Amino acid sequence: MKTLVFIFSLLFLSLNSAQAASTGDVLINEIAWMGTKDSANDEWIELHNTTPQAIDLNGWILKAVDGTPTIKLAGSDPANGFYLLERSKDYTGALNNKGEELELFDNKDNLIDLVDASSGWPEGDHSTKQTMERKNATTWQTSQNPGGTPKAENSSPLAAKPRETLPHELAAVSELVPKTTTYFYPIFIAFALAVFSGIIILVLKNKVKIG
Repeated sequence: MKTLVFIFSLLFLSLNSAQAASTGDVLINEIAWMGTKDSANDEWIELHNTTPQAIDLNGWILKAVDGTPTIKLAGSDPANGFYLLERSKDYTGALNNKGEELELFDNKDNLIDLVDASSGWPEGDHSTKQTMERKNATTWQTSQNPGGTPKAENSSPLAAKPRETLPHELAAVSELVPKTTTYFYPIFIAFALAVFSGIIILVLKNKVKIG
């Protein structure tokens, strides 16, 4: 009996340790700080579980440093999944359109993720309602479409436009072409003067002979 209790205790501890989150395991992944086309009040924040196992979010807190909003989480974030927090349903208090500093703490008050946009949201568009999506650990991007990608993978980065090489290549070629035009006119004028002078000399010589 004691052996069974010991085994169950080990299993319980292993399960608990597997569910314990570390910094970066759950990311603040997308922020609709501008609301939606339907209403500016329809703000939402998406969390992303970057691990291959579900993470228990009970007792977690997502809050702005200025105190609004402060959101108490419940439930779990599925493996490699997304967890959506909607202002109209899950929390109260508006995100400041001029920026916020957001912190995500687990149930042991460990800081799991931080977004410092206190000097202004780096991405997202208030007019078009395109959201601010996480691109990687330190950078963000504006969603390709209005409304963003709630509870789904973020937008793929837009393909870079092909490099317009033709004008540059033409410019490079033009630099290789000898710039003969600049020198052509002085040479032509000198040649014309020489011919004209020669004709005058011949005419004068003929007049002398005739005289």
